[in-house]
Amino acid sequence: MTRFSRQRPIDLRFTKNDYLENSSVKGYLEWFRRLVLGGPGSLRHSYGIRPRGRGQRSQRWSCGSLQEAWQQYEWKVNTRHDFNYNKGILDGLQRDLRDALRDTEESDALKACIEVQKWGGTEKNIPALERLSAKETLLSYLPQCKVAFAAADETGRLNRPNSFRSNAGFTKIYSLLCNGFVIYDSRVAAALGKLIVDWCGGQPVPLPDVPAGLRFRWKVGKEDENAQAPKNRNPSRGPYKLSQWHTTGPHAVSNVWANWLLGAAIPTGSLWGLTDPADKLRALEAALFMIGYDLPRG
Repeated sequence: MTRFSRQRPIDLRFTKNDYLENSSVKGYLEWFRRLVLGGPGSLRHSYGIRPRGRGQRSQRWSCGSLQEAWQQYEWKVNTRHDFNYNKGILDGLQRDLRDALRDTEESDALKACIEVQKWGGTEKNIPALERLSAKETLLSYLPQCKVAFAAADETGRLNRPNSFRSNAGFTKIYSLLCNGFVIYDSRVAAALGKLIVDWCGGQPVPLPDVPAGLRFRWKVGKEDENAQAPKNRNPSRGPYKLSQWHTTGPHAVSNVWANWLLGAAIPTGSLWGLTDPADKLRALEAALFMIGYDLPRG
C-alpha cells in the first residue's frame, strides 16, 4: 500500500462531546429537535424552482415542515426521482465502493468514486480523483480518511492525508465510506445556516451574532452564466453573518460539525416511519437539501 505524508491537522475547535455540550449548540439542538418532530406548519418555506430546459416554466415549491420537505425530495438522475429511488442508487454505490476497498481493487474504487460524482452532478471532481488514483491510490487515501474522520470525534483534530480534499463532491464519497456522515453540499449548508439564523434572531433576547459553534460555512450554487434569477444559498441576515467555504479546511470543519449536529438531532425511535439510523440521517439531510435550494434574500 502506498504511504504518503500528511498535512498539518485541521483544528475542529471541539471534540464531539465538547461540541454537543457547548451551551449554544445545546440550545439550538433543543429547538432543532422540535422542528424535526414538528407537524404541519412547524417550518414554512417556499421558492420558485428554476426551469430545467427551454420552454419550461418556473414551478412553486413549498413545505410546512421538515417531514414534508423530505416527502417532496427529488433529485435529477436523467429524470426526477424520489427519496427511495435515490436511496437504492446510493446503497448500490456504497456497496461498490466498500467492496472495492475490501477486495483491494484500485480500478473498481476509482470507478465507484466517479459514479458517485456522476450521480451527484459534481463531475468536475473526476480529474482530481483520477490524479489521486494514479499518484497515491484510492486504496490508501480513502482508508486513511475514514480513520481520520473517526478519530476526529475524540481528538477534535482531523489528521488529513497529504492530498485531502473536502467539497460538495468529495463529501458524497465520504458519506458512503463512513458511517454517520452527512453529504454537506451547498443546499444542505444553506438550509442549516438559515435555521441557525432563524434561531439566533428568534430568541426572547435576540443574540448579537452567530455563536462560534454554529458558524457553518456556505457556498454559492451552480448557475448558468446568464441566469436572470440566480438562486440564493447565502443564509446570512442582518447581524448574523456566515462565511463561504474553501476547498479544504473550512468545509471539512462544517461537515464534521454537521455530522455531530444532525446525528444528535435524530430521535432514537422512529423518524417519519424510518427506523434504521442511517436512513433517518439521510432523510433529515434530504429535507435540508430540499429547503436549501433557494433562500429569501435579506
